[in-house]
Amino acid sequence: MQKRLEKVIKKLEKINGDNLIKSDKDAVERLVEVLGENIPSQLKEWYSVYDGGYLGQTLEFYSTKKEHEGFKGELYTFEETNDPNYKKENYIEEDLYAFAVANDGTLIGFDVSEKAETIYIYDTDEGAAIAEYKDLAEFIEDQIQNFYLMDEAFEIHFSKVADNYLTYNNSNPKILYSEKLNKELMLTEPDENGEVEWQPVPVEDEIDLGDIEDELCFSLHGDLPDYYTKFLFLKLDGYVDEKTYLRFSPIQSMDNIYQVIASQFEAAQEVFPNSEMFLLGRATVNGDDNYGIYYNNERDVIFLYNPAKDKKVDLGRLSYTIATMSA
Repeated sequence: MQKRLEKVIKKLEKINGDNLIKSDKDAVERLVEVLGENIPSQLKEWYSVYDGGYLGQTLEFYSTKKEHEGFKGELYTFEETNDPNYKKENYIEEDLYAFAVANDGTLIGFDVSEKAETIYIYDTDEGAAIAEYKDLAEFIEDQIQNFYLMDEAFEIHFSKVADNYLTYNNSNPKILYSEKLNKELMLTEPDENGEVEWQPVPVEDEIDLGDIEDELCFSLHGDLPDYYTKFLFLKLDGYVDEKTYLRFSPIQSMDNIYQVIASQFEAAQEVFPNSEMFLLGRATVNGDDNYGIYYNNERDVIFLYNPAKDKKVDLGRLSYTIATMSA
């Protein structure tokens, strides 16, 4: 199996549970019987591992069989979704062979006439491809990055933190006491070590960011609006791998959220002037703690950057990073 595809499959196994069906030894043979030999090599490799199922809650992979033992419900099959009459009725191009469908009705497939690894997202309403990826590995990596909503990511991370503290300390999460801490998030008075127990709190009210967006002269995109308005927390940190540790700045109150957003924007402009960057915190990479956590509002991704050494580490989506970050 190609290493890039193997890598994203391993990453997917950690977050997708049992939503995909393990293939039997004849799955690829059945796939070829319907779609022919001219199938992207990575798609064949994928179906040697999984024979349909669900990616999160937004995407269904077609199967070579409608029913599978031990799997509840029926799946779309290649026979029904790539039938010539079905394609004609749904305005799907003849050469597009679909292998998955998103909740919004867009299809994911390949052009059999191209003899290439390229994967397309096809909008049946538009009657055309609206996005393309160089191969299946790139497509699945993109889906993984978009796996979590921001509030879900917060809940997953804070749940891991709470479980760890309960297991190893028999307490709620702790932090060193400071007069600057929002007491509404504190659960105890300082103990003999000067620490207090605390808890993250979801924001119940809808927060309008219109005024700060007017001040910035652009809208906040992707994960960023929910990052600023879904949870209050005193601490948000963890490892994304054994060499990379992230420390996000706290968001303690919605009363001053405009000031927080403005200050993080201004801090990023010192390094990336005339950009839509935000400095969300600090990071340590290979023992070097001079990295900042930057959010690119135009691309909806975060990255780490050390301006003194001009070194950059790309991380992808903010929500995915927080959801998979260690506690």
